[in-house]
Amino acid sequence: MRHKLLSFIVLVSGTVGFGAANAAVTEASFQLRTTADLVDVCSATQSDPLYTAAANFCQGFVVGVYRVLHDEDSASKRPRLFCLPSPAPSRNQGIQSFVQWAQTNPDQMAQQPEDSFALFLTKTFACTPGSGSRS
Repeated sequence: MRHKLLSFIVLVSGTVGFGAANAAVTEASFQLRTTADLVDVCSATQSDPLYTAAANFCQGFVVGVYRVLHDEDSASKRPRLFCLPSPAPSRNQGIQSFVQWAQTNPDQMAQQPEDSFALFLTKTFACTPGSGSRS
């Protein structure tokens, strides 16, 4: 599931801070040991002292993972892992959607964040028959 995270990153293009009710971000959250850490960082509110760092870190991580997954998926001969709609969600919409998905899938919270992000992309943006085939 190492290819799961990249696709999501292309989706996002704004600022983070979705106002999710969660504890304040800690410096340890930035180590991203688990998906729960990524959710914490991506859910920081503007009142959090680490908000700016968290928003920038979240966006950078998500965009980086998405681009790797997208490029790897594009270079593969197998059917696509995910297919974004047109128009694609904004960066903020994509991140918010991932946070909501992760919160409703608590079994993912202890997983590696890039793996959970990749799974989110494949589940949320599943290709319809024919849309994920290679030409």
